[in-house]
Amino acid sequence: MPTTNALDYRFESDGKQLVLQASLDSRWRRKENDAKAKTYFFSEAVSAEWRGGQIRGRVAVFPRPGGLTDKWVEPPRLLGHGPRRKRTSLIRSISKSDGTTLRHLGADCCSVAITSDRVMIAVDLLGDDSELHPRLRFVRRHKNGDCVFERFFTEKVVGRAFSECQIQAKLVFHAPVKPPRTQWSFWNEFLPGGRPESNRRKF
Repeated sequence: MPTTNALDYRFESDGKQLVLQASLDSRWRRKENDAKAKTYFFSEAVSAEWRGGQIRGRVAVFPRPGGLTDKWVEPPRLLGHGPRRKRTSLIRSISKSDGTTLRHLGADCCSVAITSDRVMIAVDLLGDDSELHPRLRFVRRHKNGDCVFERFFTEKVVGRAFSECQIQAKLVFHAPVKPPRTQWSFWNEFLPGGRPESNRRKF
């Protein structure tokens, strides 16, 4: 899926970080022709090539409490702030023989920055050693083996004391497609016509 005007992406720091930028004004909507639709929302996805594979990124924004009332017809203005990330996040968990568990915490790999109508989410894909960021190793997997990374943020809405929006960032990592195995044969390598008993061998 190509980049859309509603959701753009770019890589920074030599591919170590993926930045998703959502423009709420472009695709704030309700589901068309859906009698069960309960609220207006934003949800867009893009696909990006990365390290021989592919990352499918999605950003979704839902109002809380939601609804199809007039106040949600227009996209909400979120309370803006600079880049923000969770201070600590579980990086590694080690179970010891005595039944205890060691938990190593570190800075989270995902941050969010907001202007009134735009949401920018940055995910550190690789660590300083250019290996997969430790926090990304704790992603869940689809049945087909694809890894899934997900984060949720809750942000205040300008002018609405009791309203907020939940922001979801989701990345699905599709591994590189392995080329088919090449059948190697001694006879094909040294006898162009095939095996000696083959009718296809030419002299």
